[in-house]
Amino acid sequence: MNASEQRADAPTPERERLFTGYQGRLSLSLAVGWLALQLGRQTIPPLLPRISADLSLSPLAVGTALTLMWAAYAMVHYPSGRLADALSRKTVVVAALVVSAAGFAALSLSTSYLTLAAGMVLAGVGSGLYFVAARALLSDTFTSRRSQAFGLHSGAGNIGSTLAAGVTLLVVTVAVWQVAFLPVVLLLLAVVVVLHVVLREPYVVNRVDFQLRATGTRLRANTEAAQVALVFGLFSFVVQGMLNFLPSFLQVERGFSEGLASGGFAAMFVVAIVVMPLAGRFGDRIARVPVAAGALTVAVVGFLAIVLAPTPSLIVASILLFSVGIWAFPPVMQVHLMGQFPAANMEGDFGAMRTLYIAFGSLGPTYVGFLAEQLSYTAAFAGLILVLAVAAALTARLARR
Repeated sequence: MNASEQRADAPTPERERLFTGYQGRLSLSLAVGWLALQLGRQTIPPLLPRISADLSLSPLAVGTALTLMWAAYAMVHYPSGRLADALSRKTVVVAALVVSAAGFAALSLSTSYLTLAAGMVLAGVGSGLYFVAARALLSDTFTSRRSQAFGLHSGAGNIGSTLAAGVTLLVVTVAVWQVAFLPVVLLLLAVVVVLHVVLREPYVVNRVDFQLRATGTRLRANTEAAQVALVFGLFSFVVQGMLNFLPSFLQVERGFSEGLASGGFAAMFVVAIVVMPLAGRFGDRIARVPVAAGALTVAVVGFLAIVLAPTPSLIVASILLFSVGIWAFPPVMQVHLMGQFPAANMEGDFGAMRTLYIAFGSLGPTYVGFLAEQLSYTAAFAGLILVLAVAAALTARLARR
């Protein structure tokens, strides 16, 4: 029996349940796993000022470590999909959570830059493996309620990101910053145990053909998808650079307290919970690419206001405006990008293209760290605004076709 035959039987539509039964236990377990991963990764930005001071790190050193994490996250997207198809979903999902737990455990023990960077890389690898395999498992399990299952999964991630700032503030008031990652490790290990018990698939270990040459040939010939991916790459570059250093910018150059800076960071993910499903609805009813172009235009205005606003209240309002634009873009543009691939190869080609544009975007933190060290965070953010404006212009041009 091959791996695909060993997977859980696809449920009939009338038996699909999000919160009860086998499907419910599976969907909730996967959602909690993604919540834990997002909680862990988004705990890092609010802690960066403390990490930098404790380990005597420059902004460039911190930015490089973040780039390594996001590059590792990107590079495993394509192989994750192939592994999940060729082996079993359970094999990849459980392995991803174990690797992630090891990464956050390393962060909880970090007393040097080497340990910090190694922990970030492991966390990136584990998160990237989990992202694709967990969604493939949800697709196997749900048919009529697949969108709801994906919405529950993504929503759990946004909740984890929102909780990160609160967890950070709670921990640093009573302990050293390393302790903030311990709850993440424990939660990930708990999900590993639950999935080991719940998932009906076996563990499978075999040699896998990743078909890199065939995939690369198709991607080179798909010029329409390449243009959309270019926009995504610029978008990812801005988001990774801005989000990871927003708390540092607010504290170092805008005089925010640690609590207020963390609150501003958390507010971005609260906005995401509301905006992302609304943007998807608007994209379906109106037109996806024009909605995406409008979203990036709003984000440019909000980002410019963040840099120029003279008072804390206006800066916070600008962060909210930026968040509306930046989170309205992915739901509509990602669907448009997926539509550029042939159905027979859509998952593999999309995963490979996603690897490329996220890998490019992972350079954003290094850019911000370098310019912040040489000039200021404000100067670095000004450059990101220009990149985002280019992405908005390219999206507007795509919308006119």
